[in-house]
Amino acid sequence: MAQKLNPATNSPYLFPDKDGSRLTEEKISSRFKDTMRRLVESGKLTSEERFTFHDLKAKGVSDHEEQYSGHKTLKGKKIYIRKAPKVKGSSTRK
Repeated sequence: MAQKLNPATNSPYLFPDKDGSRLTEEKISSRFKDTMRRLVESGKLTSEERFTFHDLKAKGVSDHEEQYSGHKTLKGKKIYIRKAPKVKGSSTRK
């Protein structure tokens, strides 16, 4: 139960809203988009560097291809793998 993990929240949710209520998908999406906008406006992130909340899953799956991603088949998992394939002899060292 979340209260045992963080009793300061006094909520049954692991990541509650300010009032202790459940964070809805719409609230999370809105806050994420607002954060991205503020980061671009402040110059901490360029518009080309922006990413979506869903990109976080793709990053995790790409970095840990051999681990579970929530998909039972490799075909389903490949949707999230966004790394460029490794090519022999492509080292940039001099």
